[in-house]
Formats: sequence, structure tokens, C-alpha cells
Amino acid sequence: PLGYRLKASYMYAEYNAEEAIRQNPEFLPSFNLPQHRFHAMIANRNMVENFGFQIDYRWSDAYEWQSPFGVGDIASFQVIDAAIHYKIDNVKSILKLGATNLLDDKNQTMYGGPFVGRQYYVSIMFDEFLR
Repeated sequence: PLGYRLKASYMYAEYNAEEAIRQNPEFLPSFNLPQHRFHAMIANRNMVENFGFQIDYRWSDAYEWQSPFGVGDIASFQVIDAAIHYKIDNVKSILKLGATNLLDDKNQTMYGGPFVGRQYYVSIMFDEFLR
């Protein structure tokens, strides 16, 4: 009845790269996933008359990235994303203001890729079937 949504997930991934290479020395495993990842979210679509919010927390364990481009370590990182939105009933729209990586913890998810920092956004979504 209060309209809050909570969500959490945990991922565990394991791969024996040494065994794969032993069986085929020419093989580059390129598993490219951390062993542990965690995500949690709290949201409310209508906390106060047409206003809502969502806050997400994501954490990734460190891991080794492998590809023909290069091999390197990806550091562990954590990210908080947050958004507020306003539902505009008469035009069946939602106006959203948010930020990803709110704490500006610069992180990298692939070797040789960019370091990603904070990003802000504004969006408007039109939905003929908005309830």
C-alpha cells in the first residue's frame, strides 16, 4: 500500500581459465566477468502526489579482462544512481531528472576502455497508456 519497491540481486560467476588453456593452449578464455556482483534498489513511483524516486547501488568485484586487444586488471568499484520523476497526467508523460555514478567514483568495465564518471540526465517520456 505504501508503494515502495525493494530489489536486490547477487551474481556469482566462476570459470577455470587455467584448465581451458591447458586443454587448448591457443585458446584465450575472455570470460570477462567479476566473480561477485551485487545490486540493490529502492523506489517509489508515487511517494508524494505524482512525485517518485529511485536509488540504485551497484558493486563489482575486481577481475582480469582478457581479449585480443589486451589483458589487464579491472578494479573493484561501487556506483550509486539516483533519479526523481514527476508524472504529468494531463499529457500522459513522466519528467525525470537523475544522475548515474552520483559519487563520481570513476570506474572502468573493460581493459583499455574509458573511465566512467558521473553523468546527469533529464528525460521526458510520453506514454499513451500511462496510468
